[in-house]
Amino acid sequence: MTERLRVVIAGAGVSGLSTAYHLEKFLGPEINALDITVLERSDRVGGKVKTVRQNGCIIECGPDSLLAGRPEFFSLLKELDLADSIIRPVADRFSIYRSGRLHEVSNGIMRPFPSNFKALLKTTLLTPREKLRAVTGGALSSLNGYPKIKGDISLAEFLRRRWGSGFSEYVCEPLLAGIHGGDAMRLSLPALYPRLMLKPLSLSKSAKKQSRVNGRASAGSFGFIALKDGLDSIPDALLKKLKHATVKYNFEISSVTQKDDGKFIINPDEHSQISCDILVAALPACVASGMFARLSKDISRKLSSIPHVSTAVISLAFKFDQRFKELKGSGFLVPEAERSFITGCTWTSLKWPARAKNDLFLLRVFIGSRTNQKILFNMDDNDLIFQARGELQRIMGLEAEPVFSRVDRWMNSLPQYEIGHAGVIRELDKLEQEYPGLIFTGASYRGVGVPDCLIQGKDAANKVTGLVREQLSYAGRGLPERQQLSGQ
Repeated sequence: MTERLRVVIAGAGVSGLSTAYHLEKFLGPEINALDITVLERSDRVGGKVKTVRQNGCIIECGPDSLLAGRPEFFSLLKELDLADSIIRPVADRFSIYRSGRLHEVSNGIMRPFPSNFKALLKTTLLTPREKLRAVTGGALSSLNGYPKIKGDISLAEFLRRRWGSGFSEYVCEPLLAGIHGGDAMRLSLPALYPRLMLKPLSLSKSAKKQSRVNGRASAGSFGFIALKDGLDSIPDALLKKLKHATVKYNFEISSVTQKDDGKFIINPDEHSQISCDILVAALPACVASGMFARLSKDISRKLSSIPHVSTAVISLAFKFDQRFKELKGSGFLVPEAERSFITGCTWTSLKWPARAKNDLFLLRVFIGSRTNQKILFNMDDNDLIFQARGELQRIMGLEAEPVFSRVDRWMNSLPQYEIGHAGVIRELDKLEQEYPGLIFTGASYRGVGVPDCLIQGKDAANKVTGLVREQLSYAGRGLPERQQLSGQ
């Protein structure tokens, strides 16, 4: 009797769950030849996707929206019966803090030139000189296209060269680098935003085509969507769809080794030891680095070379009154140059009105950049709330006491795709070939957003499917079961 192949997926975040879901889908009846186990170190699925319900509010503790620009993502939402749950932001503008005041900015300012011309001229955020430089850069790029970029380049260098330092530092960098908690001078443009390297006309056509594919116009809201009942609907739906895979909670992986026959051994020195033929590491690279130190120092070093930063989300609910009626937009961002304790604030009740009861105003404050990492380790929750409220008072004049508050810390949660990231991924791909059956997937590698992670999980499942079918084919011909995976 042929031994059943065992597949272990380390991590029950959206990448790991997507891998398990798509593996069952791709293999069909062949799934009966497998044991699939998902190992999760916490007591819940979803990873950084976490939604709580409190005082009649739906509170997103991690991301609160999704940049939905890929058709595969919408197809998956349909498969999960979530397409009808999609909601879009109500607000068509936001604010950016500069020189002691908030400046309103239309969402259209990030459209390719000349579509952003009106929004650019209307905002008080930029000086006349900065506006002229941005318009000139946009016009020249539209006429001549972008010069070819050779090799890697930082996000800041690209943006400042194209549209000037003012537009870059106060508009583009807070939006494109701030959400990663990163330094725009170090983040890699090709790794994070390859579409920005397209010619403006090509980018505009691409956006329109994508909009038709999705059946939704996304330009007005940057393509951001959410789900009516919270983003945890995605991991919950994936979990419910699993018919064959099992999830083990509160399972800590300390190390991984490999036997002579090619099987991977998880926790080799403990009673919780597990042996498997295929191991999918759907974990942050900084976590996986320690796990694989015994298996391969080269793998461990490459994984540890991907930096991660920590963040915190502070959710505050206030009694609704007149001051909140005067607010316009979805919230505000604080550029790095303003040296604030916070990086931004979402006015959740305005961005997603159904998230809070009518008598409450819900907002989320973000803390976490490369310059204030020690704060997140040294301050307790009360100190973080106190400091955040101080910044809200300084920036938007909010002095009221919150009805309730909560702090969610995400330690080493945001991978930094710095210059050279693509090279690290190529090296990891080569190392995967040296260890057949080992696959890396997740936010640390080929896209940090939830849609990216879901699609990476699908790609990982595709790899596993190929390995499984090769192995079953060899076993069916009476050949040694590990021959194909081990390359022997």
